[in-house]
Amino acid sequence: MTEVIPASLPAPLEAIRQVVTGYRKMSSVLLALIFKEYKGRSSRGIMSILVSLLQPLIRIIFFSLLWYMTGRTMFHGIPQVLFIASGVFCYMIIFVAFRKLPGAISANQAVLGFPQVKPIDALLSRFIVEMVLLIISFTSFIFILYWFFDIAEPVREPLPLLGITLLCLTVSLGLGLVVGVYGHLYNGLRAVLGFVTMPIFFTSGALHPVNNLSTEFREILAWNPLLHIIEYARHYWFGTRLAPEIDLFYAVMFAVAVLGFGVLAYFGNRIRLVQR
Repeated sequence: MTEVIPASLPAPLEAIRQVVTGYRKMSSVLLALIFKEYKGRSSRGIMSILVSLLQPLIRIIFFSLLWYMTGRTMFHGIPQVLFIASGVFCYMIIFVAFRKLPGAISANQAVLGFPQVKPIDALLSRFIVEMVLLIISFTSFIFILYWFFDIAEPVREPLPLLGITLLCLTVSLGLGLVVGVYGHLYNGLRAVLGFVTMPIFFTSGALHPVNNLSTEFREILAWNPLLHIIEYARHYWFGTRLAPEIDLFYAVMFAVAVLGFGVLAYFGNRIRLVQR
């Protein structure tokens, strides 16, 4: 008896094949653009890469020294350099989106003429390069603190900490898509973004314990989604107590909303990005 193959079977298989083929092409393009980013930085000398690696460390050391000069070496039993490092690392993930991604499409304008290369590839490749450099910088700093200065704190909850880091990366990617698209379309936006990062930084709780602030002030700072991410990162790493205003659901909803808006912003302007 002849087996009858359902007519609907080839359609899903063809869809899967197209997805796999598209994934392979996009992976090849991303690898090429990542290599292009690295080659462009290395061609300007080793100092260009060192600056990218040292930028977050300089922030950590500078603000740690300020607290040290005031006599504060501990925050809730945690070395203040580690306490500040945890906040600065989360902030730097967001900082990359605001300051590094608006020029990603312009820097790869010459290769956008190839049909395989899309503007999204330029944004993702720079995002990946910047995040890899940031992670290398942060992990190297933590290793140096442990190996040479015997400063370390065990991670209390590794998997939730990894999850909150991925949440922060999601927020950064969503913001990166938004500023990458509109920063390319409107050059004046890049100058404005330079003034946005500082208020975000100083209201994020990266430099001080939030629990020491008054309730009224915490309620104002709680509008900043980065505050919730940083506080949960410290809670999962050091076991610090969460303030009543800290809400993980608020941070998750913001991440979903900003990523969705970023995807819509890209697909709504993808033709203009190539034509500009």
